[in-house]
Amino acid sequence: IFQGWDQLPERGEFIIITKSLKDVMVLRTLGFISVALQNEITSIKDTVAHELYERFNDVYILNDFDLTGVIGANKLKKKYGFKPIFLQSFKTRNNGYKDISDFRLKHTNQESKLLIYKLLEKWK
Repeated sequence: IFQGWDQLPERGEFIIITKSLKDVMVLRTLGFISVALQNEITSIKDTVAHELYERFNDVYILNDFDLTGVIGANKLKKKYGFKPIFLQSFKTRNNGYKDISDFRLKHTNQESKLLIYKLLEKWK
């Protein structure tokens, strides 16, 4: 079950799947279409993945940069082609920003939007 599924538009350029309703709310205030899984290792049905690709050109997954988050994102990448993005990397994993809601607390909307677009750009 996706948190925020019922509020999705019929179509969009892309969607970001994240790990919490809190992050969905932050992403939506920034103008991004988003839903959340129950947790970072939740599996989804093939029919749901198919519907996402019917409605959105690209599907990104934004998990925490920890073992659970990376394993979950890579599992969805391998099975469905979802594109993993992470706020942290090995260089920045101690920057204090575990997720987009943490980042947004200390940065403006514009800075937060730019960060997300920068992460998405790596897949272009």
